[in-house]
Formats: sequence, C-alpha cells, structure tokens
Amino acid sequence: LRNKTHDLQQLLTSQNIHIMALAETWLDTSISSGEIHITGYRFEWRDRSRKRGGGVGFYIKDGVRSKCRLDLDSTDVEMQTIEVLIENQQYIVSCVYRPPDATVEFWDKIDTTIAAFRDHPRDGAKPCLLVGD
Repeated sequence: LRNKTHDLQQLLTSQNIHIMALAETWLDTSISSGEIHITGYRFEWRDRSRKRGGGVGFYIKDGVRSKCRLDLDSTDVEMQTIEVLIENQQYIVSCVYRPPDATVEFWDKIDTTIAAFRDHPRDGAKPCLLVGD
C-alpha cells in the first residue's frame, strides 16, 4: 500500500469514491498513519499480526459517517468491519482477506461470520456487504 498511495489518491479523488476497501495492504505496526494518509480521507485498517503480507482496510471519505465494528469481526478470519451511514441507510461492510494457503475450513468460518451478522440482535436487519479477495 505504501508504494501505491499516490495512485490511490488519484483514483479516490478523480472518481469521488466514498469508501474503498483494500485487501493485502502489507501494513504492520511499524507503519505510521502519516505514511498512508490521503487528504480528504481517513484510513481504518487492521494489520496482519502473525505473518508477513495480508492486512485489510478502508479509505473513507471525510464526511461519511462510519465507525469500526470490532464486535462483528471474527478472530478466525482476517477481516475488518465498519458500519456506514449512506443516505439515511446504515450498512455493515466487511473487508476479508483469504490467504492463498486457506483451506476449506476458511469458507466455514466465513459462513459462521455471515450468520453472526444476520443473527445479531441489533444489526441483523442492516444490509451487509462482504468484499475482499
């Protein structure tokens, strides 16, 4: 991500993108937010903690109401979830990274995660978007 920040800035601003989800950010705790800052956007991300590579995040345009929903993230799947308000409708958006060595069990974990969204007492009726690779 660090070596693509300029290209992302061009894309975000020229296309007036409100939310961009990114997988395989390759960020870790050594990266400062200033290194990936894009004017007019904030970046919410989750580092990959156990291995090199991976990582997920969102560039969110200033003015878009959102909040991180750590309570909806799975500890079994590399993901980040946000809640956004667009035109008076709340959405749950999750960005998921599926590593190349993921097994069939990965899809069981995704299924469990989606079921948790659907069955959540407060969020089950909100539209849910699951993105990633």
